[in-house]
Amino acid sequence: MILYVVLFFVGLAVSLVLWIYYSIHYRRVKQDVYNEKNIDAATRKEVDRLRARDPMISCDFCGAKIDTRKFLNCPQCGAVYKKDLEWKYRRNADNTRVGNLSGCEYGYLEEKLWKKDPRLKSLRRKIFLSSLPLIFAAVLCIYAFLAETVLDYRRDDSLNSGDSHFVSTGYTVKGDPVIYDDGDLAITITGFYFDESILSLQREEGEWNGNVKVGMRITNRTDQKLSLEMESDSYNGVTIPHEGFTVYDRFRKNRDTQIYVYYFGVPKEALYEMVITELTVKDKNGKLLHSLEKPLVVTTTAAVPESVVKLEGETPVFTNDRVDIFRRYEDRKEEPGYYLYIVNKAGCLLNVENETRPFGDNPYLFFYRADIPEGYTLVGYMDRSRMNLAGLDPEISLMIRDPEDTSKSFSTGKFRVN
Repeated sequence: MILYVVLFFVGLAVSLVLWIYYSIHYRRVKQDVYNEKNIDAATRKEVDRLRARDPMISCDFCGAKIDTRKFLNCPQCGAVYKKDLEWKYRRNADNTRVGNLSGCEYGYLEEKLWKKDPRLKSLRRKIFLSSLPLIFAAVLCIYAFLAETVLDYRRDDSLNSGDSHFVSTGYTVKGDPVIYDDGDLAITITGFYFDESILSLQREEGEWNGNVKVGMRITNRTDQKLSLEMESDSYNGVTIPHEGFTVYDRFRKNRDTQIYVYYFGVPKEALYEMVITELTVKDKNGKLLHSLEKPLVVTTTAAVPESVVKLEGETPVFTNDRVDIFRRYEDRKEEPGYYLYIVNKAGCLLNVENETRPFGDNPYLFFYRADIPEGYTLVGYMDRSRMNLAGLDPEISLMIRDPEDTSKSFSTGKFRVN
């Protein structure tokens, strides 16, 4: 990487030297081209050419062609053309005025020489080519500046976009809405919302799952940008990988930023509890400033719905004093198949990692890693089509880790899921 950076700046320096050299050389050649001898020769050539050319000029006002041999003004609009530069030059250019050109006529000839001289053409091309790396570097610097000052920060989110129509759920946080405050960064819950434009039929029938949007105000009190990493897949007693939210963003100094995060498939859109299992705050250089020592549990005033996980009478496929693991086939409308249930009995947060790789990088389970808060149950969907494609026995192995005491971590070993 360092080599590429060094080569970039060396190339930039060479381009700058070439650009300066060609620019100086261009000025010298230009002065040589525009000396009196060249102007004299060009003027005499122009005089001869004009005398032999048809005396037709264009009207400066309406653009009509004027035959100066027949008309003293424009036959179409009546404008007088005696002050027309083209006419004056044709009429007055003669050998006696070669050394006494007007400013307009000199500029007219200078432009012709500038366009036609092959040396100037070649130098202009070289100046342009040598300036391309400089232009690229300037654009890169502008982009880096914008990325550092404008584009590199999380901006305020909008509650509604497109066809969505989110409205308040009516419930709020129990107690203080400031759920996190380390002195440098604070997180305040500003509301809970559901999309009333969907699922109206299911609401009428009394059973539905809907998406709940949680409003959060992120307050950066420091004089530097801060990075916030936050994850939550756990709510209402269950952990469902990829059904919660993840925040990996930077927030501007001394500023409040309004963001919205999602929980998907919440039964009856009643979010009575949410658990943030990971939250870290870093400075602009990536140095860790603050992190959670234990999961952050937020309770609300929402009514507690009936549990969606009912395992009474089920026989676990694996059990010990830390977890109970169940599996069963469920003929769900959207995703029928085998489901895995991991009940956390450890009294602390547990990390679960899927050790199974049937082929390539694709697991049977729809997750690689998940965090299960104390007393929560992880629900994992098993991909039956993946099992069939693999052509292997549908067995999985899980690594259960205790982040507080690694000596209590263990592997379940392989067990069947059907």
